[in-house]
Amino acid sequence: MKLILRCLNVFFLLAGFGFVLKGIRLYTLDIDGTGVGIHLGPIEINDGVSKEEVPFYAVRFVWVGILLLVIPLISLIVRKVNHKKITL
Repeated sequence: MKLILRCLNVFFLLAGFGFVLKGIRLYTLDIDGTGVGIHLGPIEINDGVSKEEVPFYAVRFVWVGILLLVIPLISLIVRKVNHKKITL
């Protein structure tokens, strides 16, 4: 059970960092045409995003990344609190 939780925490950390980095990359992207395609790895999110909508996607990617980074932190805090309760 501990191994599964640790693997999930590592997955959430990596996915969170990936989403945050993608959001930052989108926000600093220089768009020359009418729009851009949004991809997350091999998955196509949206093929025709206009220049005005790119910051919206960038902010959403950062927020999802932050939420994914918070999950392992909460798990760590809960484990520490439960460990202290058991040992007292």
